[in-house]
Amino acid sequence: MEDFRVEIVVFIDTNVLNGHPWLEGQVWQDLLRDRHGLDVRVVLSEVVVVENSGMVDREAGPALDALRRGQLLGADFQEHATEQLQTYEKRFRERLRDLEIEVLEPSREHFLGAVKRAAQRMAPALPTSQGKAKPGGTRDAALWLQLVDLARDAPSAQVWMVTNNSSDFGATPDREPAELKQEEAPEVAERWHADLARELKKYGLLDSVYQARQIRTFVQHLDALEAAAADQDEYEIPDLTDDLRLQVAIALRTLAAGSTVPSDSLPGVDNVTEITVLDVEIDTDQIILSDVTHPPGEDTWRGNVVVTCPAQILVRTASGDSKRHRRVTVRGLVEVSAGGDIAFSQVAVQLHQTLKETQEVMARRLAPHFEPLQMQLAATDWASGLAAQESESFRRAREAARKAAPNLGEIAEFSKLFTKIGNTPGLAAELKRIADSITPPDMLTGFADPAPGKPHTQGISDPGPEDASTDDQQEDGTG
Repeated sequence: MEDFRVEIVVFIDTNVLNGHPWLEGQVWQDLLRDRHGLDVRVVLSEVVVVENSGMVDREAGPALDALRRGQLLGADFQEHATEQLQTYEKRFRERLRDLEIEVLEPSREHFLGAVKRAAQRMAPALPTSQGKAKPGGTRDAALWLQLVDLARDAPSAQVWMVTNNSSDFGATPDREPAELKQEEAPEVAERWHADLARELKKYGLLDSVYQARQIRTFVQHLDALEAAAADQDEYEIPDLTDDLRLQVAIALRTLAAGSTVPSDSLPGVDNVTEITVLDVEIDTDQIILSDVTHPPGEDTWRGNVVVTCPAQILVRTASGDSKRHRRVTVRGLVEVSAGGDIAFSQVAVQLHQTLKETQEVMARRLAPHFEPLQMQLAATDWASGLAAQESESFRRAREAARKAAPNLGEIAEFSKLFTKIGNTPGLAAELKRIADSITPPDMLTGFADPAPGKPHTQGISDPGPEDASTDDQQEDGTG
């Protein structure tokens, strides 16, 4: 029987924290407790953490005024209360760590994109009914961009945004196009604003990214999922037999061929207008089945299928077309009947980055932290250290990268490379986010184990024949 757990990512907005400065109470305990059959990951944006501190400060204002009046009568507790308020954010962050709630810092691209959306009055930075800029539009846009990236980095998960902000994120009743309806959405899911739904559809996320109102309502949804998972334990989900795996591979190959991926998936190629998948080579042993369900009363089972494999793609640019070899992840929903009939839906293809592109993306994301000269030094240390495998920290980091989900503590070893330029707050978390977005084989391409007694000298400026042939070989045309 296939072991399965439903992966759920919960992205919480600031307004949900209102009245819960320490995330205490039964509803938060229920959200954060271990659940049978569910893998729940709770995430806050750094924007939310800072904004929450400001919200607590504003709410505490009237109480501090009352304490000041009490001080006139000889009371001495006002100074202590002020000190507690000033240290609230630090203690709140400690509380988040204790609860194992992740805090994600928005990247430079998130901030720039948010400012652009706010200037152009794009959802969720919508204007007021009088056509004026709405306060908080930029932060709403930054949260949205973080949410989309979070979902793109977790292709097999249900990603939920819990927010009470229906005016900016939600749909206008009876005025949203039918093609943007989330057909498989749970009952508690609220419809997205049409512009946001189109963006999700563009990235193949329309049926995996949802929004919910009220944390209590969402927790009730988790309770229902947990109960359903317990019921499914009584039903024998069939293993993926060799014959069934072969059928799945053939079907996925047929469905993936001819599909398109976002034109911005190749950061190293300019003026890309379209990227089309020509063919994929699927190894049946690499097919992963997860989130298996057996609908009550039906003689079928359903689940998510994910496989990472080599592919041939056609890249169209203003200067011509070229064929390239890349690794991709193909995923979709599969339904298998008792007779072995297979049906697929929501098949999507995600293009992976090469090592060179990873370094470029890493440089852009870390650019706000370092001066250009320091940045070059850091990148050189990182690449040369990986190539030479000089230290235990690199061995641990490489082994972590080979896993599908590196742990923060292991990825934090990368931060040791930056000792020449000081300890930068948030660096380990940023490196983890970058590592999580990279397929381990792609990240390590060109850095295979050297033969005994033969040092590995391949570096950042020389991708080597292995890197060129496996990651991004251009067959013809221009790139």
